[in-house]
Amino acid sequence: MKKAVFFPGTGYTCKEDLFQRIGQELGQAGWSVVPLDWQAIPFKAIDTITEACDMAVGFAICALEGEGLEDCDDLLFVSKSLGCISALEYSQLLGLEARHVLLTPTPDALALVKTSTEVACAVIGDEDPLMDSSSLVSFGEEHGFPVFVVKGSGHALKHEDPAITESITSRVVSFASKELGLHA
Repeated sequence: MKKAVFFPGTGYTCKEDLFQRIGQELGQAGWSVVPLDWQAIPFKAIDTITEACDMAVGFAICALEGEGLEDCDDLLFVSKSLGCISALEYSQLLGLEARHVLLTPTPDALALVKTSTEVACAVIGDEDPLMDSSSLVSFGEEHGFPVFVVKGSGHALKHEDPAITESITSRVVSFASKELGLHA
Protein backbone atom coordinates (compact mmCIF):
# COMPACT_ATOMS: atom_id res chain seq x y z
CA MET A 1 0.00 0.00 0.00
CA LYS A 2 1.31 3.45 -0.97
CA LYS A 3 0.01 6.40 1.03
CA ALA A 4 0.84 10.12 0.93
CA VAL A 5 -0.07 12.50 3.74
CA PHE A 6 -0.20 16.24 3.03
CA PHE A 7 0.90 18.53 5.86
CA PRO A 8 -0.10 22.11 4.90
CA GLY A 9 1.30 25.42 6.12
CA THR A 10 -0.54 27.79 8.43
CA GLY A 11 -1.99 29.90 5.62
CA TYR A 12 -1.56 27.45 2.77
CA THR A 13 -4.16 24.69 2.77
CA CYS A 14 -4.29 21.37 0.97
CA LYS A 15 -6.95 22.96 -1.28
CA GLU A 16 -4.24 25.07 -2.95
CA ASP A 17 -3.58 24.16 -6.57
CA LEU A 18 -0.05 22.94 -5.80
CA PHE A 19 -1.26 20.32 -3.31
CA GLN A 20 -4.21 19.41 -5.53
CA ARG A 21 -2.01 18.78 -8.55
CA ILE A 22 0.61 16.81 -6.64
CA GLY A 23 -2.28 14.76 -5.25
CA GLN A 24 -3.59 14.11 -8.76
CA GLU A 25 -0.15 12.93 -9.90
CA LEU A 26 0.14 10.62 -6.91
CA GLY A 27 -3.40 9.32 -7.38
CA GLN A 28 -2.72 8.49 -11.01
CA ALA A 29 0.35 6.56 -9.88
CA GLY A 30 -1.73 4.45 -7.46
CA TRP A 31 -1.19 6.36 -4.23
CA SER A 32 -3.85 6.98 -1.61
CA VAL A 33 -3.69 10.66 -0.56
CA VAL A 34 -4.66 11.93 2.90
CA PRO A 35 -4.76 15.75 3.21
CA LEU A 36 -4.67 17.28 6.68
CA ASP A 37 -6.76 20.35 7.42
CA TRP A 38 -5.48 22.71 10.11
CA GLN A 39 -8.64 24.89 10.18
CA ALA A 40 -9.36 23.92 13.79
CA ILE A 41 -5.99 25.29 14.94
CA PRO A 42 -6.01 29.05 15.79
CA PHE A 43 -2.51 29.75 14.42
CA LYS A 44 -2.90 33.56 14.55
CA ALA A 45 -3.40 33.41 18.31
CA ILE A 46 -0.31 31.24 18.89
CA ASP A 47 2.85 33.04 19.98
CA THR A 48 5.64 30.58 19.12
CA ILE A 49 6.59 28.18 16.33
CA THR A 50 7.13 25.48 18.95
CA GLU A 51 3.58 25.83 20.27
CA ALA A 52 2.12 25.90 16.75
CA CYS A 53 4.04 22.75 15.80
CA ASP A 54 3.02 20.98 18.99
CA MET A 55 -0.62 21.72 18.19
CA ALA A 56 -0.20 20.61 14.56
CA VAL A 57 1.54 17.36 15.55
CA GLY A 58 -1.15 16.64 18.15
CA PHE A 59 -3.82 17.29 15.55
CA ALA A 60 -2.03 14.98 13.07
CA ILE A 61 -1.80 12.19 15.64
CA CYS A 62 -5.58 12.33 16.13
CA ALA A 63 -6.45 12.87 12.46
CA LEU A 64 -4.24 10.03 11.20
CA GLU A 65 -5.21 7.48 13.83
CA GLY A 66 -6.56 4.45 12.03
CA GLU A 67 -4.94 5.33 8.68
CA GLY A 68 -2.57 2.36 8.99
CA LEU A 69 0.51 4.39 8.17
CA GLU A 70 2.74 1.89 9.94
CA ASP A 71 1.55 -0.81 7.50
CA CYS A 72 2.37 1.12 4.32
CA ASP A 73 4.89 -0.31 1.85
CA ASP A 74 5.69 3.25 0.80
CA LEU A 75 4.85 6.28 2.92
CA LEU A 76 5.29 9.84 1.71
CA PHE A 77 4.82 13.13 3.56
CA VAL A 78 4.37 16.19 1.35
CA SER A 79 4.64 19.30 3.49
CA LYS A 80 4.68 23.08 3.23
CA SER A 81 6.38 25.53 5.64
CA LEU A 82 5.17 24.80 9.20
CA GLY A 83 3.89 21.52 7.79
CA CYS A 84 7.52 20.52 7.12
CA ILE A 85 8.34 20.83 10.81
CA SER A 86 5.15 18.98 11.75
CA ALA A 87 5.71 16.13 9.25
CA LEU A 88 9.30 15.60 10.38
CA GLU A 89 8.35 15.70 14.08
CA TYR A 90 5.35 13.42 13.51
CA SER A 91 7.37 10.79 11.63
CA GLN A 92 10.14 10.83 14.26
CA LEU A 93 7.72 10.74 17.20
CA LEU A 94 5.87 7.73 15.79
CA GLY A 95 8.98 6.03 14.38
CA LEU A 96 7.60 6.01 10.83
CA GLU A 97 9.89 5.55 7.84
CA ALA A 98 8.55 8.10 5.39
CA ARG A 99 10.00 9.93 2.43
CA HIS A 100 9.58 13.68 2.57
CA VAL A 101 8.86 16.34 -0.03
CA LEU A 102 9.68 19.64 1.68
CA LEU A 103 7.97 22.66 0.11
CA THR A 104 9.49 25.90 1.48
CA PRO A 105 10.99 24.39 4.62
CA THR A 106 12.20 26.69 7.36
CA PRO A 107 15.48 26.47 9.31
CA ASP A 108 13.47 24.88 12.16
CA ALA A 109 12.45 22.08 9.80
CA LEU A 110 15.98 21.46 8.59
CA ALA A 111 17.12 21.13 12.20
CA LEU A 112 14.91 18.01 12.36
CA VAL A 113 16.46 16.28 9.33
CA LYS A 114 18.58 13.41 10.63
CA THR A 115 20.97 11.21 8.67
CA SER A 116 18.22 8.56 8.64
CA THR A 117 15.59 10.98 7.26
CA GLU A 118 14.79 10.29 3.63
CA VAL A 119 14.14 13.58 1.86
CA ALA A 120 13.05 12.98 -1.74
CA CYS A 121 13.35 16.65 -2.67
CA ALA A 122 12.80 20.21 -1.53
CA VAL A 123 11.50 23.42 -3.14
CA ILE A 124 12.11 27.05 -2.20
CA GLY A 125 11.52 30.44 -3.76
CA ASP A 126 14.61 32.55 -4.36
CA GLU A 127 12.85 35.45 -2.60
CA ASP A 128 11.73 33.44 0.46
CA PRO A 129 12.14 35.73 3.51
CA LEU A 130 12.26 32.78 5.93
CA MET A 131 15.30 31.06 4.44
CA ASP A 132 17.97 31.92 1.94
CA SER A 133 17.64 29.57 -1.04
CA SER A 134 21.41 29.01 -1.23
CA SER A 135 21.31 27.69 2.36
CA LEU A 136 18.73 25.08 1.38
CA VAL A 137 20.70 24.14 -1.75
CA SER A 138 23.84 23.62 0.38
CA PHE A 139 21.87 21.62 2.95
CA GLY A 140 20.42 19.45 0.17
CA GLU A 141 23.89 18.81 -1.24
CA GLU A 142 25.17 17.83 2.21
CA HIS A 143 22.23 15.48 2.83
CA GLY A 144 21.92 14.06 -0.69
CA PHE A 145 18.63 15.44 -1.95
CA PRO A 146 17.81 17.75 -4.87
CA VAL A 147 16.48 21.26 -4.35
CA PHE A 148 14.46 23.22 -6.89
CA VAL A 149 14.84 26.99 -6.54
CA VAL A 150 11.88 28.89 -8.02
CA LYS A 151 13.12 32.15 -9.50
CA GLY A 152 11.03 35.24 -8.72
CA SER A 153 8.99 33.54 -6.00
CA GLY A 154 8.67 34.01 -2.26
CA HIS A 155 7.54 31.69 0.50
CA ALA A 156 4.04 31.12 -0.94
CA LEU A 157 5.40 29.87 -4.30
CA LYS A 158 2.97 32.25 -5.95
CA HIS A 159 3.08 35.46 -7.94
CA GLU A 160 0.63 38.35 -8.29
CA ASP A 161 0.21 37.36 -11.96
CA PRO A 162 -1.97 34.19 -12.09
CA ALA A 163 -0.22 33.01 -15.26
CA ILE A 164 3.14 33.12 -13.50
CA THR A 165 1.67 31.30 -10.48
CA GLU A 166 0.38 28.62 -12.86
CA SER A 167 3.86 28.29 -14.37
CA ILE A 168 5.44 28.01 -10.91
CA THR A 169 2.93 25.35 -9.87
CA SER A 170 3.47 23.35 -13.07
CA ARG A 171 7.26 23.42 -12.68
CA VAL A 172 7.12 22.41 -9.00
CA VAL A 173 4.69 19.55 -9.72
CA SER A 174 6.88 18.36 -12.59
CA PHE A 175 10.02 18.48 -10.41
CA ALA A 176 8.40 16.63 -7.50
CA SER A 177 6.85 14.03 -9.81
CA LYS A 178 10.22 13.37 -11.45
CA GLU A 179 12.05 13.08 -8.12
CA LEU A 180 9.38 10.71 -6.80
CA GLY A 181 9.63 8.55 -9.92
CA LEU A 182 5.96 8.99 -10.79
CA HIS A 183 6.62 9.13 -14.53
CA ALA A 184 8.41 6.28 -16.25
